[in-house]
Amino acid sequence: MTFTGPIVKDRIAVTQSFEYRFVRTPVNSLPPLARDTKLESFDSYTQFDFILTLKQTATVRLRCIRRNSTSLALTPYASAVDFDFHQRGYQIYAQHRYIIGNAGLLSSQFSYKRFDVDVTAQSDDPYRLLLETTEGGFFNRQARRTSRTSWQENYRFAPWQFAGSHQFTVGLSYERSGYRGRQTFLPVEIDGVSDKRVERISFGSPASFRIDQNETAWFAATSGPSTPA
Repeated sequence: MTFTGPIVKDRIAVTQSFEYRFVRTPVNSLPPLARDTKLESFDSYTQFDFILTLKQTATVRLRCIRRNSTSLALTPYASAVDFDFHQRGYQIYAQHRYIIGNAGLLSSQFSYKRFDVDVTAQSDDPYRLLLETTEGGFFNRQARRTSRTSWQENYRFAPWQFAGSHQFTVGLSYERSGYRGRQTFLPVEIDGVSDKRVERISFGSPASFRIDQNETAWFAATSGPSTPA
């Protein structure tokens, strides 16, 4: 569903969009109440456009997403051990444009993105590897968080006349990225022909990780009239 229209005539306009999805996929060889994998998602997009003055305009956007996938480990031979996959995130974007003089243009942009992922089990029971199937709860748990901040400034000078028209542009950008998470492995049991445990695999302590990175860049460019071939 999408709609768009003015909020304030010749000043502010809005665009709004919603999307909902539900997908169910059966594994037909499994029992009726334990055979479906499911995907459910919701997306929202909002945009505001502003005419501030005759020489200034601005745009603001917001997007939100949420997706949940359940019972992803279902196979014809393993119906009890499955896990859920959760995704969620949002993005904020803003741009301001200002005409300076007769033809100079200053453009400023800012954006922030956040995206999270979680892997969860549907049971806390020990993971058991049997001869023909598996039982218990999925042995891996994950939580991941990512983000990115971006800021850009670009200035396009008024055309310069010299043996034709030339355009000069300069710009500066800054980016910051972050990634952090945590991962846990629970014990795994291997059972023999009599469904008795013959081996137990244990993992180390939960692992945590984190990294941040900063980037800067600048550029200067000029364009002129094309030369005939």
